[in-house]
Amino acid sequence: MRAGDPPRWLTLTGVNGCGKTMLMRQVFAQANAANPGNPASNPIWPPDWDTRPADGVHVYRSSRPYCVWFDERGLAARMRDGDFNLPASLAGDYFVALDEVGSARDPTNFVAQAVGDLCEHRLGRWTMFATNLTLAEIAERMDARIASRFVRDDNRVVEIRARDYAFRKSR
Repeated sequence: MRAGDPPRWLTLTGVNGCGKTMLMRQVFAQANAANPGNPASNPIWPPDWDTRPADGVHVYRSSRPYCVWFDERGLAARMRDGDFNLPASLAGDYFVALDEVGSARDPTNFVAQAVGDLCEHRLGRWTMFATNLTLAEIAERMDARIASRFVRDDNRVVEIRARDYAFRKSR
C-alpha cells in the first residue's frame, strides 16, 4: 500500500481461532497508518455523512476514503436496518476488511447477495476477507462468483493451517 502498488485483495481462510482476525487487524492498522482519511480518534463512523437524502439512504462523501472494518453479520445488520446501498457506498473507500465471511445464517440468500455486491463494488480496491470456509464451500454455500473474485487478477488466498489457538494453549 505504502509503495503505491496496485490494489489487491487478500483472503485468509482457516479454522476458528487460527489467527485470521488477528492478522486482519494488523493489516487494517497498517492501512489506517497509510491512509490519513479516517483519524483513529474520531468516534463517529463515518464522520462526514452527507445530509440524509430524500430516499432515506445514508450516503457519504467519497472525497475522503476510509478504512472500514465489518464482520459479515454487521454488514447484513446495517443493510437490514435500511442501509441498502452500503456495498455501493463502500466502493470508494481506501481499504475494506470483511471478517467472518460465510458465518451468518442466510436462509434467504440476503447475506450472500450483499457480500457478492460488495465484491463487485470493491474490484480494483484494497480489500481483505477472512473466512472459515474453503473457496469450494463459499462457491457452494454462498455464490461461485464470490469465490472466483477472491482469486481474480493479483488477489491472494492464504490458507492458515494452524489449529485453534485456544486448543493449543490448553494442552
